[in-house]
Order: sequence, then structure tokens, then C-alpha cells
Amino acid sequence: IDVPAQALAETVARFNEHAARGEDPDFHRGASAYDRYWGDEQNPYPNPSLAPLEQGPYYALAVVNGCFGTSGGIATDGLGRVLDADGDA
Repeated sequence: IDVPAQALAETVARFNEHAARGEDPDFHRGASAYDRYWGDEQNPYPNPSLAPLEQGPYYALAVVNGCFGTSGGIATDGLGRVLDADGDA
């Protein structure tokens, strides 16, 4: 994934430290009641949506946008705002 090994190790360590406390200050995963509702109720950590990464193997891959073709629907801009007939958000 073209991430330096040291940077990846530091990122995982930071994530694990916060996940053990039930927090995700970087991406706010598990912060909403909706996130917690869909979490793992048997998760022994404070937040059912978060747990430290403790046992591999782990795999990584690049995720890129593909074509989201539809047969209609609303028009949006690159920020996800709905556009009117004149193309204004």
C-alpha cells in the first residue's frame, strides 16, 4: 500500500491506544449511537464499534472510486451537494 513500515506501525499503535479506551479521535468511528448500535455487543472494550488490532493476519488494498452509474436520481457536485437545474448547489 506504499506506506512506510514505521509509519504504519505508529498508526496502528495510535489506533490501538485509543480503541482500548473506546475512542477514535481521527475518524470518530463509534462516536454515534448508530455506530454503537451496529457494533459487537460482545466486544469487551468500552465501545462496541472499536477494538485494538491485536492478531493478524491483516491485509490492505487500495480502494478507489468506480463508476456509480444510475438510471436517474439527483445531480451532485464533488462535495456531495445537490445541484439545481442551473448546476448550483
